[in-house]
Amino acid sequence: ITAGTTVSIAANAADSDGTIQRVEFYQGAVKIGEATSTPYAVPWTVPAAPGPVTLTAVAVDNGNAQTT
Repeated sequence: ITAGTTVSIAANAADSDGTIQRVEFYQGAVKIGEATSTPYAVPWTVPAAPGPVTLTAVAVDNGNAQTT
């Protein structure tokens, strides 16, 4: 992916005994953004520095339980 390009980062999330309140997206420890409804997605701008990047999505349900 070319540096400086904005792409959509998306995640699927479901809760068998409640509802998903939000999905938070992170690049390393830095929060990129959050989505509160489906499709759970946020825009992300590819960093200028070349190399691997770790992206993480954390789903939070109506009981504040979380999973990564």
